[in-house]
Amino acid sequence: MNSTTLNRIKFQRCPRCKSQNLKGQTGNEESTIHYGRLVCGDCGQFIKWLRDPSVSLNHMSRQQNIDLMLANHELNQWERSFLQNIYARRTLSPKQLSTYQRIYQKITPKHRGSGRGERAIVESN
Repeated sequence: MNSTTLNRIKFQRCPRCKSQNLKGQTGNEESTIHYGRLVCGDCGQFIKWLRDPSVSLNHMSRQQNIDLMLANHELNQWERSFLQNIYARRTLSPKQLSTYQRIYQKITPKHRGSGRGERAIVESN
């Protein structure tokens, strides 16, 4: 299992030994559906599950696109409500992703050649 020290964890300590030596464990040997786990580097205590950073980046990108789309007056009420409902979701179902992409394409056809926002079209869960 690959192990890396997580430098950006603020104010977290091991509940067992109070150490701040926390390590993220990720890799192909992870036997769960999770991306990885955070453990104490000193006593081995499990702290929490780690999220896949690529999912977090897709989520932030999608939120930025939704903010821009909600500012557009071409959305009907259902589309506006749909975008507001998926805003906080980290991952989308295939149907939700398809609907999101359809709305995105409706609102941004004029920007496709400029390179703006194309990441949303190829986004995956």
